[in-house]
Amino acid sequence: MTGYGLLLWLGMSTPLLHPSTVEAMALKGPQQLMLVIGMLLSATSLLPAPSRNPAADAPAGRRRARGLATALLIAAGLLAWQVHAGHPDPGWLAIDGMLTVILALLAMLDLGLRSAANRSSLQAPLGCALALLSGLAMLFGLAAGKWAGDGLAAMSVPSLLLLMLPAIALKLADWRESGALRPLSRQQIAILSLLFGLPLACALLMWLFPGFAGAGWRLAAPVLLAGLVLERAEPARPASG
Repeated sequence: MTGYGLLLWLGMSTPLLHPSTVEAMALKGPQQLMLVIGMLLSATSLLPAPSRNPAADAPAGRRRARGLATALLIAAGLLAWQVHAGHPDPGWLAIDGMLTVILALLAMLDLGLRSAANRSSLQAPLGCALALLSGLAMLFGLAAGKWAGDGLAAMSVPSLLLLMLPAIALKLADWRESGALRPLSRQQIAILSLLFGLPLACALLMWLFPGFAGAGWRLAAPVLLAGLVLERAEPARPASG
């Protein structure tokens, strides 16, 4: 999911950075790296994986998921090629970026809808929220060293809160629908800490000490990834009646 979220943010942000600006030139290297990382993470959808629920992973669903992932990889690859070439045509860059955003969103929704077959009905919006949250953290973490000034710190707290609050609400509602909200298990407490508690602490530190914004994002990104892995490893709990 993180790969989809990262590619979605890159699809939106890359066309907005005019290649002639100093900021865009400084971010050219990280942009290419982020696109490659996003494609590698997204490519895991093409790999065969054991399913906990065959009904949720029917052949038709797997074919659709692989088709979306393949189309997304092609769009992101074209985006990376344009960034690498330098001075791309703004029109084609915008079209490719928009296509990358749409395909990433469709891939996230498809993954969530397939997960809803053996989990709660909130898997689609929850998956999108977590993918956007972890993707943004990875984007800022990889770009932190190239971002001039304190702008990175200034935008960190609002952007994290904007994505984190609905993600928290959806995760708690997901547990409630599955009848697993009370009492919280150790795994659930760990998930809340990694997905929300520690990243919020990082955001607070970045807000109080803007000079540590780069280190804060580099810490928040792997913490969120660890929380996402733990969240995906939760045992399936069908929605309670």
